[in-house]
Amino acid sequence: MGRRHFAFLACLVALPAAGACGGGPSSDSDGGGPGADGGEDNPGINPGDDGAQGDSPAHDGASDSPAVDSPSMDSLAQDACSVAKPDALNGVFVSAGSGSKGNCGSEGTPCDTIAAALAVANKSIVYIDKGTYVEGVTLPAGWTLQGGWLDTNGAWNRDCSGAPEADAIIEAPPSSNQTVVAASAGTATLDTLTVRSKDAASVGTGESVYGVFVTGGGTMVTMSDVVVSVVGGGDGAPGGTGGNGSNASGTCAMASDGNGGAPGPVGAGGSAGMYSTTGFAPSTGVTGQVGASGDNGAAGTGATCVSGTVECAQDVQKPTLCVNGGPAQSCGHDGLPGCGGGGSAGGLGGAGGGSAIGVFVFGAKVTLNGCTITVGNGGHGGDGGSGGTPGQASAGGAGSKGAGVWQNCNPMFPCGGTLVQGPAGSAGTLGGAGGQGGAGGGGSGGDSFCFYADTLSNVTSSSLGCTPGTGGLGGDQGKGSAQGVNGANGTHN
Repeated sequence: MGRRHFAFLACLVALPAAGACGGGPSSDSDGGGPGADGGEDNPGINPGDDGAQGDSPAHDGASDSPAVDSPSMDSLAQDACSVAKPDALNGVFVSAGSGSKGNCGSEGTPCDTIAAALAVANKSIVYIDKGTYVEGVTLPAGWTLQGGWLDTNGAWNRDCSGAPEADAIIEAPPSSNQTVVAASAGTATLDTLTVRSKDAASVGTGESVYGVFVTGGGTMVTMSDVVVSVVGGGDGAPGGTGGNGSNASGTCAMASDGNGGAPGPVGAGGSAGMYSTTGFAPSTGVTGQVGASGDNGAAGTGATCVSGTVECAQDVQKPTLCVNGGPAQSCGHDGLPGCGGGGSAGGLGGAGGGSAIGVFVFGAKVTLNGCTITVGNGGHGGDGGSGGTPGQASAGGAGSKGAGVWQNCNPMFPCGGTLVQGPAGSAGTLGGAGGQGGAGGGGSGGDSFCFYADTLSNVTSSSLGCTPGTGGLGGDQGKGSAQGVNGANGTHN
């Protein structure tokens, strides 16, 4: 309960002083009390006088009575604050240093956690002593969490300083990205306290961070004089490098020009993140495409043929003669081409950055009265990964000679003759290397909003102080990858 909530109490304190609440008797100087209405009971005006005599001190618009200074509204609020007392019948009490865990909740034996206080039956308001409460709080419908109280040896009094909302601090533990969660149908209230996220060092990669998280149809939360402080969202992880292309081996039958494979197209950048009842979901960049395989090399050239006979040998049946088996030809072979290397896989897309949201509202209704919300920056999107290493080509094969044939074979034994072979062609050329896979797209940047609402009309605010951070930058590796969408920022989406 902040200073504005003492206005009515201040009014009550001031009742005896000149009808400060608009009722009761007025002073003589306001023209409405006894002695100023021009009636017969006023001894300063003759009977039957219409009260138009401007020189009569009883009715000349100025009072002869001594002036009484009216108390200021600040002093009235201060007085109201100083006499405020907790409702012990419906309240349960919390003090961080109490050490009380079981059978707790009275003024003299307060619970040491807010969660323990909310477990006490038949109560509706938690009075929170000055201190920091590191716990995630689930706020049920029908409950009020109220800070701005000071426990002095069991005596509970309001903090009447200028910033009572700074006394009780609810801070999320390192394991939680939400500090206060409300998701049950009905009305709940947060009053005169500070809601703080976990610290920046505890924010995970790509994690979004929320101060107050309110969801569900029928859930209604009123926040009055609440300070919300949220650190920035986590940066997205960079994309991984694509797999390597396969290296070629041996030779290939099909010849080509030996050109290298074309690189794969880059992946698209991540689009804007999406919101749902579970919060913000960042967008990951698209994986780059696979590079093309390299072309096979060219075949060798220059192989030729020679003519001769199949054999040149003594005839077994007629030993004085030689046989040649008839004419034959020997042709050399050109070298086979080398094979092209395989294209490598594309790089993986970078992950999106997390958002920083002071108050998240989805399907629910929230009222913000005199709240102050400070939010860190949205997380940057991760860079897309590089394509893998392209596969290497293989060398072309050497040419080979043809099978032997006989030339100059004598018809009479001894046969003589010369064995010759067709000349080999040149070696095949090296195949082309594979193309590199395209880089992955960058992830999207996270948002930074004081509050997000799926339906903006479901959030009502008055005297709202808002300091948003900047939206996270979309990831861009700088190697030709596409940049992810930058995050947005502002008071609200």
